[in-house]
Order: sequence, then structure tokens, then C-alpha cells
Amino acid sequence: MTQRTREVGIRIALGATHGAVAALILKQGIRVAAGGIAVGIPASFAFDEIIRGRVAGIGRSDPFTLTAIVVLLLAVMLAACWIPANRAARFDPLEALRCE
Repeated sequence: MTQRTREVGIRIALGATHGAVAALILKQGIRVAAGGIAVGIPASFAFDEIIRGRVAGIGRSDPFTLTAIVVLLLAVMLAACWIPANRAARFDPLEALRCE
């Protein structure tokens, strides 16, 4: 977020609500996580033999394990994006536009 301080300041100065700014940051985080999940699930099926050999108690493409991992990754992503999104939503536009 420190790289996009000026952009957020301009958005807020032009009338974007604080909720809209926070939603923008969260949406971008969700896109990254969704891309990782979209690549990761097929990769887990492709490397099923290696995974079963390394982790005991997991059957062939165990749906419970895949679901639990997806939910865990989404929860971590939301927690990781919430703090910068909340901070960005509280930017003072004048201060954000002054920083370089």
C-alpha cells in the first residue's frame, strides 16, 4: 500500500468513499488468492503421488483436505489484506498527496 499512497489519496480526494477504497484493496487481494487456488488445485491433482508419499493419512485427492486448505488460504488472505485496506481507507488525502 505504501507504493499506492498517492493513488489512494487521489481517489479519496475525488470523492471515493472509505468503504470503496477498502473494497478495492480487498478485491485485488481476492484476485491474487483466487489465481493461486486456480493454479494450486490442478497442481495438487497433478502431483498427487508425491503428496501422498509425503503426508500420511491423505487419500487420493482428499476433498476434505483440499477444502480445508482453500478455506485456510482465504482466511489468511483476508487477514493479510484487511490491515492495509483499513489503513488505506483512513488516509488523509492531503497528506497522501504530499508524500513522495
